[in-house]
Amino acid sequence: MSCYENTLSPCELADISGLVGSGLPDTCTIRTIAWTTRNGYGGTTPTDTSTTTVPCLVTAMPSSRAGDNAPGQQVRAYAFVVPLGTVVAEKDRVDWGGRTLQVTSVSTPQSNQVQVGFTASAVSR
Repeated sequence: MSCYENTLSPCELADISGLVGSGLPDTCTIRTIAWTTRNGYGGTTPTDTSTTTVPCLVTAMPSSRAGDNAPGQQVRAYAFVVPLGTVVAEKDRVDWGGRTLQVTSVSTPQSNQVQVGFTASAVSR
């Protein structure tokens, strides 16, 4: 008998996802951004088109390069885990812990996952 023969139903996954969400220790706000032209020179400014506040788990990623994680290394990015069903895309903004970050990558959830993962780093000005 294989471990993969008995899969969970969508209802079971939804129930588990709810439990996972209730166990995430932090809260973050995901803001979808639209860029609008602000002047005749082509400069743009971000405008929120939607916001969602969700529970999350955040882990600091001290460096984006392997082998460069020395003690005291400046944090360059953060890894986030949010409940399945949370809509997040690259270039969205995330408010967490008094910081505003920009989503740099989003993992594609597999059919058996109950959470969504993404990374975010400081907003470039």
